[in-house]
Amino acid sequence: MSFKQREAKRKKKVAVGAKRIASRKSGGSSFWWLTPVRKTTCCSRTDCGRVLRAGKDEMVFRKLPEDVLCVLCADHPGRGVSYRPSTRWEQQRRKGKAS
Repeated sequence: MSFKQREAKRKKKVAVGAKRIASRKSGGSSFWWLTPVRKTTCCSRTDCGRVLRAGKDEMVFRKLPEDVLCVLCADHPGRGVSYRPSTRWEQQRRKGKAS
């Protein structure tokens, strides 16, 4: 592999990473994110109300309008919520596998 090929590969990798970060920072109302709970809260679904503990549980949330669901409610077939893992969730997952 030549120097130019390696350089092009590095540039592409940096560009993809920058696009991913920008996409996750914008996080519009249509995006739901799976993330670890940082502050104790509860599921916003009225018939659930499960308490989500900081550092122990995971939650699914969206920024606008602000809404928090427990993973069980988000996975419920009638709810229709599709979510993807957040950067923080991925980092925590990597730390857990390394230890």
